[in-house]
Amino acid sequence: LDIGTYKGGSALALSFNKNNSVISIDIENHLELNINRTNIEFKLLNVLDHPNLIQKSKLILLDTAHDGTFEKELYLHLIESNWDGIIIADDIYLNKPMKKWWKSIENKYKYDITNWGHHSGTGLINLSDGTS
Repeated sequence: LDIGTYKGGSALALSFNKNNSVISIDIENHLELNINRTNIEFKLLNVLDHPNLIQKSKLILLDTAHDGTFEKELYLHLIESNWDGIIIADDIYLNKPMKKWWKSIENKYKYDITNWGHHSGTGLINLSDGTS
């Protein structure tokens, strides 16, 4: 699940492996190119209004408005719903709100993977119970 489609770059990266089925979600359409991959489905919606999409997903790539507010709201939803999967958060050091959100996460399975990710910070949070 790619939350924050914007121009579609993350969805394309996730779809590189043809075995992956990618749903890319945004609240506004910013796609400028016609991305025609059979394993990507683009949707315009607020993901928090569709918890079934979240529950079906084992990996969430989170790259949204970077104000820390939505990121916190989604993270709390995932915790409260006992979601089982991995979050990859982009731009965790982009600005003060994102730094504050990233610092606020108290999870022993939280990892800063910026060295292998994006220059403005990439975080990984493993909320998987390891049984699936």
